[in-house]
Amino acid sequence: MDYLWDSGQQEPSSESVRDSAPAPPTCLPPIHLDLHRFSAWADGRRLALTRIEFDILAYLVGASRAVPAEEILKRVIGGAHSVESSLVRVHIANLRRKLGPRRHHLETIRGRGFCFVNEMPPRDDLKAGHR
Repeated sequence: MDYLWDSGQQEPSSESVRDSAPAPPTCLPPIHLDLHRFSAWADGRRLALTRIEFDILAYLVGASRAVPAEEILKRVIGGAHSVESSLVRVHIANLRRKLGPRRHHLETIRGRGFCFVNEMPPRDDLKAGHR
């Protein structure tokens, strides 16, 4: 099992696979997650995600609800970190950048956390490039 890594990074061993990611394969066109190969595509384009980015995306897709940053820290990133939830915000920002035009699928719900939504934003948001 491999994660898709940016070039130059070392691949993790299979022991580093997180148990917190949901088990069934997920296909939410135009985003596809292959949970067996730990890879993701958006609009047919393979995404170069880090292990943590992939795990966060898979966790949010499987949760189907707003997930607090503290839960992502504990269940996805692992353990108690002295770093505040800004670490999660950094990973979410990186995921949004890598998703490009599909970044609107990752929403921040103020006071609740982050969630994956499988719907299109209003046309005005698409034109303006918001979210």
